[in-house]
Amino acid sequence: SNPLISVVIPSRAINTKLLKQIFSCLEKQTLRDFDVVVVCDRDFKDKEREVLDKLIDLQKALIHKDLHCLDKLFDDSFVLIRGSGREETKYEFLTDIKEDVLHYRESKIEIPSIKVTDEKASIITIVDLRTCLLGVQSIWNLDSKFVLKKIDGEWYFVKWDTSYTPKDHN
Repeated sequence: SNPLISVVIPSRAINTKLLKQIFSCLEKQTLRDFDVVVVCDRDFKDKEREVLDKLIDLQKALIHKDLHCLDKLFDDSFVLIRGSGREETKYEFLTDIKEDVLHYRESKIEIPSIKVTDEKASIITIVDLRTCLLGVQSIWNLDSKFVLKKIDGEWYFVKWDTSYTPKDHN
């Protein structure tokens, strides 16, 4: 059924502290027949856009099981930190994908916050993944922090931390 009211929150940039306050207020409302839409018209430019494009390339490569592309996107020092805190090397992560232990079916990047310096970048975002893990379909909403480093003019992922607890990225 359609909600009685839609609350639209326009934003030029994501301010997580302010959004948490707004959502906290909305949770206290006695009228519950509403939905909330956050519209962010943040336009990423230059270095931020370049880094965001790498994340999009990563998500596409995961879905298509493009091991060659993933190998090129990950630095040899890459580590994936699972929600449980368990760490996987680049080789272990790529092996799981190759052997179909882990199969990504769909991915959505939500509300990315990007910081870039000359040689390092970080992206804090929510990654919504539809997966098939050992034959069981799941949907994961992963609070994630990606860290990239620039080597010889190219960006490479060095870490994907899915155990990350969101904080302000300021």
